[in-house]
Amino acid sequence: MNNDQNQPMQIDDNFLATLGLGDLSDQDKRAFVLHLREELEVRVGEALAEQLTDEQLDEFGGIAESNDAEAAALWLRDNCPGYEQVVAGELEKLKQEIIQNRDTLTGAGATSSQQ
Repeated sequence: MNNDQNQPMQIDDNFLATLGLGDLSDQDKRAFVLHLREELEVRVGEALAEQLTDEQLDEFGGIAESNDAEAAALWLRDNCPGYEQVVAGELEKLKQEIIQNRDTLTGAGATSSQQ
């Protein structure tokens, strides 16, 4: 059994390094990590919302507003079959977008226009 499938993906400096973004400044890394986490949350939320009833959405909204991340994670696991697969799928899409746009993100494509 692959342990990686049971561990949540950490979006951190190591994650950025695996995508070729390890040379960003510390400030840029912090900002980009925050942006990626927020973007992943939005994408996962949109994908999961398609599977939920209005009642479930209201129930989860109340949990989310309480800022209890553990309760929210438990609710998602109990009420959203395939939650982990949705997260993994959306993260993979995000990774591919980053890889495809890496030069733009690092500014490598802008160096010739600055001369």
